[in-house]
Amino acid sequence: MISNLIFRPVSLNDLDQIYDLSKFTQTGMTSLPINKSLLKDKILLSEKSFSKKVDSVSDEYYLFVLEDITLNKVIGVSAILASVGIGQPFLTFDIKTVKTASKQLDLNSSYDIFSLKKQYNGPSELLTLFLHPDYRKSGIGRFLSLVRFLFIKQHQLRFKQSIIAEIRGDIDANGRSLFYDVLIKPYLKMSFDEADKLSQIDKSFLIDLLPKAPFFIDVVEPYVNYSIGKAHHISRLAMSILESEGLKKSMSVDVLDAGPKIKAKLNNVRVFSQIKLFKYFNILDKLDEKTLFMVSSGKLNNFRACIAQLDDYAKLAILDSPSFRECLKQGNQLSYVRLYPKSRQSIFYKMNLSTQKKLFKTPFLKEFSLWYQERLPSHQKLDKHK
Repeated sequence: MISNLIFRPVSLNDLDQIYDLSKFTQTGMTSLPINKSLLKDKILLSEKSFSKKVDSVSDEYYLFVLEDITLNKVIGVSAILASVGIGQPFLTFDIKTVKTASKQLDLNSSYDIFSLKKQYNGPSELLTLFLHPDYRKSGIGRFLSLVRFLFIKQHQLRFKQSIIAEIRGDIDANGRSLFYDVLIKPYLKMSFDEADKLSQIDKSFLIDLLPKAPFFIDVVEPYVNYSIGKAHHISRLAMSILESEGLKKSMSVDVLDAGPKIKAKLNNVRVFSQIKLFKYFNILDKLDEKTLFMVSSGKLNNFRACIAQLDDYAKLAILDSPSFRECLKQGNQLSYVRLYPKSRQSIFYKMNLSTQKKLFKTPFLKEFSLWYQERLPSHQKLDKHK
């Protein structure tokens, strides 16, 4: 399956398939609306961004699709926004802890408050990540998320030095957010679904209606408090993937569903910092030792990426596949990085067999006996001369 998948920039020809894909999403995924007109606008904006000459980072939006080239089927999407807070401010609730103390009563106390934050010209953002349910296996979801860093590495002048991701919040099967219903609905006077859909078109109503002054969150019921900063069950894996690469949870949450925000400096992201370039490689029909890598070639509209099986311990060898051949059509200047972090276990198993044999020249029972004797109190040790 993975040998037939290509990651590429979106085109208007993908509209119908992306619309069909959007029907698998649930309430709360504002960046992939079930609305053909809005999806078309996103695709057109993306096409404009890919073809645009960028002198300074602005609101460029890069949307990609993951295609199964054997079926000519779009099975996933993901995107990058060059900078948040361009045109309209990027809104979040910052969580702050206020501490108080009374010398008279010898009493210390603390409580949490929400404070509306407006951010302009902010960091780059990872967004619009969605994969067809039938393809959520074999590391494909991980690839769809992390492959964006290959594009960023190839086009660093188009992005900020910091990256964030908004994670969908805790929304139930009926599309309700407890956080929204208790704390936000009294200000907006509409259902969560209505606010969610309206925010996809224009967020100015949020700026107008959300509370300007900080407000307490410790006074609400515990079950509501528990939902603050909690990821939707479908989004938890996506969040854990990014956290495993170095993104950290911030003290900010979404203004509608209280979903968590994670962030990092690009150079602190494992996958970004370990990307390498190569021109010379061997394409083989069979590999004895192979590891999953993300490989990309081309730039902007010609950017292509795939999952490839490589052996990079000696001369770089790549297992032949339809998706890798598709990447090569954009040129043989390739970027690559491991799909999964390198583990100590994999290094151990790739040790030379002769080296391993040296470790076990002494029989195990003899070694254990010597080790055990060294740790016994002197009066309990065996007399070797008896």
